Amino acid sequence: LDSSDIRYLLGDDTGRLLVLALLRNSGGITSLTLDYLGSVTTPTGLTYLDDGLVFVGSQFGDSQLIQIHPSDPFVEIREEFLNLGPIVD
Repeated sequence: LDSSDIRYLLGDDTGRLLVLALLRNSGGITSLTLDYLGSVTTPTGLTYLDDGLVFVGSQFGDSQLIQIHPSDPFVEIREEFLNLGPIVD
């Protein structure tokens, strides 16, 4: 991928983490690729922080801070945050 390409980080309901890349040139988008990166907790939200760090927020399990690497293994879990839910008043 070069700097003109667009990438989206996706997570599904089974905890698979994927990257969708839109490869483009001056004429527009030329192709799409979907690559599997690894497994994380089932994400409710994904927040890219910086330098490959991603916060995986989950209401179904423990949230995680992960590091994405350019080579296999692509995903390293740096820290997990205990899910205290559900809290019912």
